[in-house]
Parts: sequence; C-alpha cells; structure tokens
Amino acid sequence: MEANQIQAVKGGTEILTGKGKLDAAVEQYVLASGTKLRLVSGESAIELNANGKISLIGKEFNFFVEGDGHITTGGKLHLNTSGAKPGTTAPGAGHKGDIDAAVQAKFTTKGD
Repeated sequence: MEANQIQAVKGGTEILTGKGKLDAAVEQYVLASGTKLRLVSGESAIELNANGKISLIGKEFNFFVEGDGHITTGGKLHLNTSGAKPGTTAPGAGHKGDIDAAVQAKFTTKGD
C-alpha cells in the first residue's frame, strides 16, 4: 500500500498470535492510551498511568548509559524503603502459557 491507512473500531480489539509478532517503523512509533498503558512479560511489567504515575516491577533491573545519568525529583527520593509495596503487578511466570492457551482456544475443534 502506498497511501496512509487508518483503522477505527468503536469496540475493543484483541489480537492473538501463536508465534512472534513484529511492528517496525522507519520513523516515529507511538503507543497511546487515554488512561493506562501496560507493557508486560512474565515476571515484569511497566505501567504508565494518565495521572503521571509510572510503575515498574520485576526481579532485577539494569540501567546503563555511556554518558551522564540523572535522577531528578521535586520531592524526596526514597531508596531501599522498608515495607514498600509495588505500584503494579506482573502477570507471572505462567504468562507465556496463558497467551498460548488463549491462542489455542480459538482453534480448538468442536465435536459436532
């Protein structure tokens, strides 16, 4: 297709794939949500909320930059806070199996 394309759906959309999926853009790629955007995989998740709250959860993390790095806050920066609770949840170790089961359920044969 050589022209722009727009898709619009008034209801929800669900896409399930039993293998990999690749979306790629030569220029800008934007994911947008009016209330909450979640990126999840197994034991980890990133959640962006419309109110500005960003939550990350996982087993480990690694931030690496080759230049200077900055963390700036308008309030206190709390590290290793005792009793702190995560701001979001991750789907868990069975997440891959849950997705596979949802895909397989769409293709099960029914005894007629």
